[in-house]
Amino acid sequence: METIHFYIKYMCCNRCIDTVRNLLKKAGYKTLSVTLGEAVIAKHLGQDDLSAIRVAFNQYGFDIADKEEDKLVVKIHSHLCKYLNMAVTKERKQHPRLPAYLPELMHCNYNYLSKIFSDVTGVTIEKYYTRLKTEKAKELIVQRELCLADIALHLGYRSQQTFRTRFRKETGVSPDEYKLQPVSKKIQGKKLLRNILNKPDLITNKSEEALKPILIILL
Repeated sequence: METIHFYIKYMCCNRCIDTVRNLLKKAGYKTLSVTLGEAVIAKHLGQDDLSAIRVAFNQYGFDIADKEEDKLVVKIHSHLCKYLNMAVTKERKQHPRLPAYLPELMHCNYNYLSKIFSDVTGVTIEKYYTRLKTEKAKELIVQRELCLADIALHLGYRSQQTFRTRFRKETGVSPDEYKLQPVSKKIQGKKLLRNILNKPDLITNKSEEALKPILIILL
């Protein structure tokens, strides 16, 4: 059976997986698997198929790319999302440091990965991950299932005060002030990553285009 592998940028949770699966099903493609950052379908794709997929995914901010460096960025992003989710669900002592985590999974030197990521996006891996943590913190605050001390612990901050300081620096408000904002102004999980593109101090003109959700197809 001939299969096509998709590597999808900005999948961050199970809702993203469901969205990709439903979009491909609606377009008439049989999905063999859909995981964080990847989907496999059992069908040969012609040019018309690619155009149809492009149209479907453009509605959700995705696009098709072919460059090798973009593929690498997709993989890094997917691993960062998994790393963040692992940080939230595991105790800190079981959670490896980021510079050790990525090279082990991707079999590449961390400096090399960091350079490619920065060259393509205009943002360092560290700054990008900081934004991911801030957006995840917003989501956890909205859910109200964890106190601020636990959120700080799970996201890898040394103390609650460090978390509060970083949160205010990134958002302009304290976690307590953010908690009191109307729900409509809060970042829900499905908008978590899209919000990163609206951070002027971290996103350059170059990176704003490069960081748009990308659907990469390995033909």
